[in-house]
Amino acid sequence: MVLTRRGGVVVVLWVLVACGLAGCGGEHTTPVPVEKLGPVTNPAESMALDVDARGYVNGIFQPSNTDVKGYYQYPVSYTGEWDLVQTNARQNWFLAMSVVRGAQVDIVGTMTRVIFDFWDHRQYADAGRVSFWLDGARVGEFDLARTAATGQAIMDYMVYTGKTTLATVSMRIETGRAVITGYRFIFPPIVVNR
Repeated sequence: MVLTRRGGVVVVLWVLVACGLAGCGGEHTTPVPVEKLGPVTNPAESMALDVDARGYVNGIFQPSNTDVKGYYQYPVSYTGEWDLVQTNARQNWFLAMSVVRGAQVDIVGTMTRVIFDFWDHRQYADAGRVSFWLDGARVGEFDLARTAATGQAIMDYMVYTGKTTLATVSMRIETGRAVITGYRFIFPPIVVNR
């Protein structure tokens, strides 16, 4: 059996994910360092939704075997060169990675904040520098190869929108590699008109 370079990367990432996730069960009591960006407020919020890194890659939903009802109904869109890698076949979980400067992910939705969950920079080479944008305005830029004062890797970057209406939160690769494992969307209160 001959492995291509891409196939080898996929195998290595799969092994790393399997090993990394084996320890996640004990982390629920460990506070996770989070970088906060945007207009940080304490808005009223109703619920949160966790999703993996699947989404539209240059206008085509990936993975292609996923059925999404309606066109552009999913909040995650990638532009540039991105690879989506299945990390957990049983739960059908994907991560997204890119090494291309200018590759971008856009999150569009009605949310008070969104959390970008990155893979631990100690698990892959060339962790890069990324910038975050809110409705086209830059809100911050960070090296992904950083640790908090506690020694833990900073893997979560939270962008507050300061809104309860539609917002676009973007992340752009400035240098190096970015590996995104998923997102958490936090929504404003749901108002039911009677």
